[in-house]
Amino acid sequence: MGPGPIRRFLLPGLFIVALFVALVVRQPKAKIWKVEGQIFGTTYLVKALPGDSTIGPETLKEEIDAKLTAIDLVMSTYKESSELSKFNRAKTTETTTISKELAEVLQESLTVTTITQGAFDVTVGPLVNLWGFGPDKSLKDPSTEALAKAKAQVGTDKLLLSTDGLTLQKKHPELFIDLSAIAKGYAVDQVGLILEKHGLESYLVEIGGEIRARGRNLNGAVWHLGIEKPHILPTREVALVVPLDDLSMATTGNYRNYYLREDGRKVSHAIDARTAEPVESPFSSVTVLHKDCMRADALATGFLALGREDGLKIAEEHKLAVLYVEPAGESYEVFASSTFPKFHTK
Repeated sequence: MGPGPIRRFLLPGLFIVALFVALVVRQPKAKIWKVEGQIFGTTYLVKALPGDSTIGPETLKEEIDAKLTAIDLVMSTYKESSELSKFNRAKTTETTTISKELAEVLQESLTVTTITQGAFDVTVGPLVNLWGFGPDKSLKDPSTEALAKAKAQVGTDKLLLSTDGLTLQKKHPELFIDLSAIAKGYAVDQVGLILEKHGLESYLVEIGGEIRARGRNLNGAVWHLGIEKPHILPTREVALVVPLDDLSMATTGNYRNYYLREDGRKVSHAIDARTAEPVESPFSSVTVLHKDCMRADALATGFLALGREDGLKIAEEHKLAVLYVEPAGESYEVFASSTFPKFHTK
């Protein structure tokens, strides 16, 4: 499987959020639409320059809300009525017909699994839950027997997908799929397509920290976003500012969601499927830039599990824009792939 996969939750506040930087000067006659709401247990925000579009912001919000609700009803693991939840509950190895949307996201998931050499895996849920980062929130180390049982249920090799026939099949009846680390990115892209369909060419979409930016802001410049310093303090500070020139950005870290063992060691939500235990690595964050937010979202999770050394090696091989931010005493260090754009430290 390679380096162990990890999962990012949809709950707000658990992970690093790409912070909006106040680079837009609000001029009296300037006009920008702002649409916001709640979805996937978190929030969303859309900023768009209306241009010559004939749609209004109220109608736009209705269409966005309808799309996001539809995605939630396909990919949620919290809603019992969702398509994915029904598939996960079915303890069978029989072939199941699935929607085009679910097939598209699963195919992208498998692609990212290959790119990251197994570090991204949407079937890792049983291990994540066992270590106390699921609904049960257990803070005790699981037994060896329980880990072995959960590990046997994990692996994309136990999943058979047909994008042509729109079918899905488990090789292990207890296989459990969790799309938390890719569904938000997919949703961001879908909102972006709605905006573009209505002639809105300059916009920024953010859902739970995953971002897609197109066109220019009110000043005619590219959008700029901030990346948080990776520390465990409750305060949040911007470490650096990144330009998004028709790009998407996803950031994840392992320093917000953890618990302390009895011996004082920190147990992170990042789980290594090879050992079925949390990844042993310094607290850090990973930011990935890509044209599509769905790809950036999944890659950020995979590259956090890979670690900096292997992650940057794979990033160079695939010409991916990847940046690691790691604490260094009272400050921090930044390590970026050669294709990552120039950024400004704070």
